[in-house]
Amino acid sequence: MNDKIVKIGPVQMLESTAARYYKEDLYIVSYGAVHQIQYSRNAGFYGVRLYQKPTKGGVGLARRGRYYALDAKTVNDVVGFFLVKQED
Repeated sequence: MNDKIVKIGPVQMLESTAARYYKEDLYIVSYGAVHQIQYSRNAGFYGVRLYQKPTKGGVGLARRGRYYALDAKTVNDVVGFFLVKQED
């Protein structure tokens, strides 16, 4: 299997992983930001930053160097306010 590496914000992952997260409507939560995965035929998979955590405070959304793939409800709980629309 010849899977490319794609970059979603600061996170590098396999294209097949990004495709699975995209189909499941998951968001990428890294140390300082929340990204939504998008796809275009020309560019492939890429991330759109929805939220940038303020740099002061010292506590990130995830551990440095790690990321989480979360659904909309959990993303809203992590950031502490309504950021993304939740499907009922």
